[in-house]
Amino acid sequence: DISPSMIGALRCGIAGSILLLYQLFIKKHYIKDIRFYSMTAVIGICFALDLFVWHRSVHLIGAGMATILGNTQVFYLLVFGLILYKEKVTLKKLLVFFFAFSGVFLILKGQVKFYKSQDFFWGVLFGLATGLCYSLYTTSIKKTTLLNFKNKITALDIITYSSLVTGVLLFVSAQFESGYTQVN
Repeated sequence: DISPSMIGALRCGIAGSILLLYQLFIKKHYIKDIRFYSMTAVIGICFALDLFVWHRSVHLIGAGMATILGNTQVFYLLVFGLILYKEKVTLKKLLVFFFAFSGVFLILKGQVKFYKSQDFFWGVLFGLATGLCYSLYTTSIKKTTLLNFKNKITALDIITYSSLVTGVLLFVSAQFESGYTQVN
């Protein structure tokens, strides 16, 4: 029985390793800017945290509800856009935010059979944390693409190195996991 973090570690580690070999030996593309590696480490940490909390949410409240809660990342992205990129607050954005948030609340409220259980509480909390972590992941990618590096940075560069970081972190967390099964 393989834990969710080990599956994530294998997926990210194998993909990152293959991409790294491609970059180094076929493309012969080398990045010599430490800021790039720092940013891809942040991206990898955010994605590892996203997968880590999402798997816990799936375990506690099921894949459907965990996915809906993970998609609350749009709420966090709106806030990050306002703060980091000085986007304008418009009535349209506020209305969309209100109606989307109301929809998520109504879906959660409709889960009467779980509503007062501790598993439901933690599953929802982990699901909301998934949205936050994923929004940090995408915001970190955007921030990385806006920086000026010595070399030209591509999406493949970002995916390669952040996947390796994610794989390593999930591998470490997998060493402490046992007994995970999915809610039916």
